[in-house]
Amino acid sequence: GLQETMPPRRDPDNAGNANNEMIQMAQAMTDMAAAVAAQTAAKTQRDLQKQQREEATAESRRLTEFRRHNPPEFKGEVDPEKADLWMQGIERIFEATNCPQESKVTCAAYQLRGDADYWWKSAR
Repeated sequence: GLQETMPPRRDPDNAGNANNEMIQMAQAMTDMAAAVAAQTAAKTQRDLQKQQREEATAESRRLTEFRRHNPPEFKGEVDPEKADLWMQGIERIFEATNCPQESKVTCAAYQLRGDADYWWKSAR
């Protein structure tokens, strides 16, 4: 009689096992989330490095294309007419090569010599 109406006794060992399984499962999920985050960060870093390499390669190609047109050099002459003629020559090449705005400074600075180059390096 009395035993039939009483709830079953709890097995303390079984409750501990269930708790341990929950802890292990939570730890596994935490580890998995950390692994996914690390993979995502690594992929982002690889993508950024690839983009930087591609940009450097494109910049190098633009400079090579620019140089192929034999741009004039500028040595820092004080005669404004010489400076203006140099700039016109450079801009003609920019137009002919469809040089993007962000590459023009690099290309033009590459043609500076002597005093002009010294000034440019100290002004940057």
